Parts: sequence; C-alpha cells; structure tokens
Amino acid sequence: WFKQVVRNSIPHIDNPETLVKELKQIRKMIKDNPDDDHLKKMEDNLKRRLEKAHLAEDEKREMGDHPFKYSMEFLAMDGSDVKILLNHFEKMDHERKGYIDVEGLFSYIGQHRNRFT
Repeated sequence: WFKQVVRNSIPHIDNPETLVKELKQIRKMIKDNPDDDHLKKMEDNLKRRLEKAHLAEDEKREMGDHPFKYSMEFLAMDGSDVKILLNHFEKMDHERKGYIDVEGLFSYIGQHRNRFT
C-alpha cells in the first residue's frame, strides 16, 4: 500500500506578515503613481495571496487541534488510505488498548528489532 506523492504539486503558501509588508510598500508606490496599472495589478495579486495565506493559517491552526488530520494532509492520504491504515491498526492492536508499541509493530510486519530499526 505504497502511494507516491509528487511534492512539487503541493501549493506553496506565502507568509502573511511578508505579504502585508509588500502590500504596504505597493500602496506607497501607488500613492506616488496613482495611474500605474501594473502597480494596481500587483496590489490585487498581493491581496489574493494574503487572503489565501490567512485561510491556510486558519486551516493549519485547526489541524493543530487534530494531529491525525494534519498527518493525513501531510501524507496526502484520502479516505481509502485511512480505512487501510485503520484496518492494519486494528489488527496490530489485538488487545484493544488504543495504541501499539514498537514491539507490536515489528511483530506485525514480521521484522526483528535491532539497533538500525
């Protein structure tokens, strides 16, 4: 159950503080050149990027409360991946403790533990 994810396909999210600084600079430049369409387009672009950055921060904050949800996003897992993972977890957690230890994991995957594993 291997899934290759191309990390370049994950969108880059800007830092909101940096965008705010850039937006302030552009607005100062627009005051000096109010008829410059290029500057106005840059301002609009920065506004959109700032909005996306704020939304991404909100999502990140929300995921901070849900470590499993964060892990799913980080590992690019979908619903079927989660079902597979939970099925394997249930098989490993045969005592129904709600967690597994390292020995249980290695026993499940059929590997002997050594100093390299």
